[in-house]
Amino acid sequence: YKRRVHGEAEEKREIMAAAKDGWAWLEDHHDADLAEIKAKRKEVEDICAPIMSKYYGQGGGDFWGDDDEEYEEEPRDEL
Repeated sequence: YKRRVHGEAEEKREIMAAAKDGWAWLEDHHDADLAEIKAKRKEVEDICAPIMSKYYGQGGGDFWGDDDEEYEEEPRDEL
């Protein structure tokens, strides 16, 4: 039991660290293009998805459930 609780705490730290890193990156790269944002999202997802799927029973695939969805970058107003 003690080992399982320790493992869960470590996994929670990993997820929190990845989320904080992703958020900090977004704040520092507010002008990033869609490809850069998607790459960072994948980096965070690669850390979090295996842990989350272990607890929620997802069989893998895209963590956010949009493997096949296409994204279009919205036009930005130039200042």
